[in-house]
Amino acid sequence: MDIIVLGIRFLFFALFFAFVKAATVFRRKDRNMLVDYILGGAVTLFLLVYLTYALIRPERF
Repeated sequence: MDIIVLGIRFLFFALFFAFVKAATVFRRKDRNMLVDYILGGAVTLFLLVYLTYALIRPERF
């Protein structure tokens, strides 16, 4: 369980720094797509975490 928490923390910080870097790039270019990229990344991250959890702990019938 501790490895999962550490993995999630690492992923969160990596995505945070990637977001900061992307925000500075988009500040110079166009900002119109930034909200779409953030929303798409959040949905992708949620699906990754949910499907990984479902793979690790499947339901028992």
